[in-house]
Amino acid sequence: MTNLSTIDKDSTRQNLILWTANTFANGLPTVTFNEVMTESRGLKKWLENIACYGLGMVSNTPHNRESTRALVERVAYIRMDIFGGLADSDMSEPHADSAYANGYLAAHTDGTYAYDPPGLILFHVLDRDYSGGESIFIDGFYAAETLRQLSPDAFSLLTQVDMPGHYLEVDTHLETRQPLIQLDPENQVKRIRFNHMDRAPFYWGEKTTQVYESLWEWRKIIDDLANQYRFRLTPGNVLLFDNWRLLHGRLAYVGERRMVNCYLNMEDFESRLRGLRATL
Repeated sequence: MTNLSTIDKDSTRQNLILWTANTFANGLPTVTFNEVMTESRGLKKWLENIACYGLGMVSNTPHNRESTRALVERVAYIRMDIFGGLADSDMSEPHADSAYANGYLAAHTDGTYAYDPPGLILFHVLDRDYSGGESIFIDGFYAAETLRQLSPDAFSLLTQVDMPGHYLEVDTHLETRQPLIQLDPENQVKRIRFNHMDRAPFYWGEKTTQVYESLWEWRKIIDDLANQYRFRLTPGNVLLFDNWRLLHGRLAYVGERRMVNCYLNMEDFESRLRGLRATL
């Protein structure tokens, strides 16, 4: 683990720790549903885990949408989107998105087609009857810093090239272009945007080959199993994670799974955490 206290001057990330798969050999940082719902300190602990590691688990959550919504709204209001806010992720949903199938999902961030991608994502499996389907999480900030050290030219190019992302289905065509790695004014990593499933075609003349070579160097880092924390999402365990920092994916599964998910805005998360720090 690496503590990069200066990676972002925002006070909500002052204790940010970069991680690899071994960091969570004993499990993810977790608080209980009762702690979050009844104690401000329990809520603060959950949000501090997310600010530090980019993700935090809540255990012993009742297996229903109402409890999931109540838990989310302890943090902030649910962000509305084309998927409907608090949405069901199963194969019966009529969306042209790979998450609604049961195949393998490579590690990615959500909303690369949005000017303001979702700040945080929440997952809660309500019930399951399947095999496989382990979740994959990668610290994108760690991956970016590794790329900066190993391939500085590739890192530099991926901070400059506006990568096109788009989402297309009936009556919807979202598209934007922004770099894979976004830096702050102090040259520190601020945001990761990567989803090859949503990437639109691109061509930059002679630079195109360099872009593909840089993407290959990036992929080698995020595809390294040492950098992928894998675990099974089980009913009752709610995961909230930073979509501007972490990449997430999933192994293929056979059977059925019912899961609810939603997005939160980053500014609302940060506001809640600042308030808790001030009052506690």
